[in-house]
Amino acid sequence: TLPSALLGDDLRWTGTVTANEHLTFTLTATCTGGYGAVVTNTAAYSHTTGSGTATAAFAVAGPPLLSITKTVTAARMPVRVGDVVTYTVVLANDGESDAAGVVVSDTLPSALLGDDLRWTGTVTAHKHLTFTLTATVSGGSAVYGAVVTNTVAYSYATGRGAASVSFEVAAPESHRIYLPVVLRAGPRSSVLRSFPRSTRSHDPAWNVVELGRRWQCHRLPLWP
Repeated sequence: TLPSALLGDDLRWTGTVTANEHLTFTLTATCTGGYGAVVTNTAAYSHTTGSGTATAAFAVAGPPLLSITKTVTAARMPVRVGDVVTYTVVLANDGESDAAGVVVSDTLPSALLGDDLRWTGTVTAHKHLTFTLTATVSGGSAVYGAVVTNTVAYSYATGRGAASVSFEVAAPESHRIYLPVVLRAGPRSSVLRSFPRSTRSHDPAWNVVELGRRWQCHRLPLWP
């Protein structure tokens, strides 16, 4: 008789076993027992002069053990509007049994243009799957300084999980132009000279002005 952890047909046989003869019986069954269980099955015989038994056992593999990780890369960090970001998702099964019917979903946030991820399938025991998504940062000035977070999630019959990753969107670099300016404040003030050094915001042009006996240096941005 099959134990409750096995689904199949029991064996019932009555007949004659000829001298010096042996008979072979084969039973097939589907294991429905719990992960990690030990299933034992016993066969018995009896006749007019005696009886006997034989037992066999096997262990059921442990459950699937899924985990998920997610990373994001780009040509520069923080990213700018128009840059392309790449997400890498790794779904691993470190358990002893396959995980069937696993659903993976990743919906991109509104600040990204690209394709969402939808996948359903089996993750084999001791294996991992890798998914790659690329997207373009969009949204214009509305996303300057924003932190964009994206989450991927999985679910299956006996568990679920998720992983998130974030990146910052930088505002575009501002540029200032500095030009030499001549200042005239009154009869005692005279401009000695004015000269540009650079048009970069961190290295401005300077205007040197003599007011009486005092020297003053001014840097005047033209824009913004």
